[in-house]
Amino acid sequence: MVHAVDHWYSRSDADLELDLFCSISQTGMHAENCTTVVKQHRGDSRFFQAFDQVLQAPCTGYVLPDPNNPVFITVGASSTAGATSDDDTVEVDFSSHDPEKFIHIESIEISLDPAP
Repeated sequence: MVHAVDHWYSRSDADLELDLFCSISQTGMHAENCTTVVKQHRGDSRFFQAFDQVLQAPCTGYVLPDPNNPVFITVGASSTAGATSDDDTVEVDFSSHDPEKFIHIESIEISLDPAP
């Protein structure tokens, strides 16, 4: 939720950004992707959004079949929020009262393409 209320004596602004990200890395090779889910700037207004659908942050990378160099896959979410006065409220809630609605990783799909 992003909430900003302008008063006669001050101006209020609030910002919220929520991103999903993933990355694949192995030694010197690295691939990553970031998908912005919410990017809101509010001045004298309110914004609230709930998500029930599946959100994806696709990430494609190539790695080598090397038992001495493991492959690291990272999936996550990040948020940044800021407010300019005491009249602003910026909140990010990664869960709800329903245990099925926590942010969770439903699946990681991996495909192997043989080398030519």
